[in-house]
Amino acid sequence: MVMATSSLIATPVAQKSLSRNQARSLVSSQFGTHCVWEGSIRSGKTYTSVLAFLLAISDAPHTGRIVIVGPNLGSIYRNSL
Repeated sequence: MVMATSSLIATPVAQKSLSRNQARSLVSSQFGTHCVWEGSIRSGKTYTSVLAFLLAISDAPHTGRIVIVGPNLGSIYRNSL
């Protein structure tokens, strides 16, 4: 089993709110440059992807740009901002 180094996953509150698949997906997202989540509706993809995005932002260098991509601006605001 892969253990996450993020303090977010190690907290009891986060463990109760994430399913096993969500936690596994969140940990694997920390090792890649691109993540594509697919699955059924209401499987927690948006919640988990926002957590992964926030973790990536916290680890990002202070130079450069962070790009958020979505089907439209309204979708980006609803799902991540």
